[in-house]
Amino acid sequence: MHKPDPEQANAQIEEMQKLGYDTRDVDVPLISKAAIGFFVFTTFSVLIGIGVVWAFGLLGSKPHPPVRTSPLAAKDSPQLQTNVTAVKDIATLRREENVRLTTYGWVDKDKGVVRIPVEVAMEMALQKGFAERGVPQPEPAMPGVAPSGEPAPSTEGGVETTPTSPEGATHGG
Repeated sequence: MHKPDPEQANAQIEEMQKLGYDTRDVDVPLISKAAIGFFVFTTFSVLIGIGVVWAFGLLGSKPHPPVRTSPLAAKDSPQLQTNVTAVKDIATLRREENVRLTTYGWVDKDKGVVRIPVEVAMEMALQKGFAERGVPQPEPAMPGVAPSGEPAPSTEGGVETTPTSPEGATHGG
């Protein structure tokens, strides 16, 4: 086996110091002591933590859930729908919407508010015209009374309507 020559090693170290190299080495015993100390401290801390939890009685005991005294779901809770019933419900909803959008009818008979078809309402709006931007419109002197003194038209869903008879509403045209 080959043994390094101590004299040659010292000469190399001196040469390296002249060139500006750092010739210090790691202190292995100090690093070993630090690692051992870290693991001892960590183990000790974990054991103390487990002891504190055990001392307060939190380890191993789980509270029992309360016994349910009521049924799981209320009697009036919504029922799950099959795809067939959902399709039927949507079809019914669309039919009712179509009737409301295309026919005449009373919204509130006591107040004289009526419903008119959307197409008729659009034609009425075009015939009446729209206010110009920036031009102030006169407001009625009293709520519910038009400037001419006639009852103001009711609005339902943004559409102005004025009933003309108990049977129906003003027809466009």
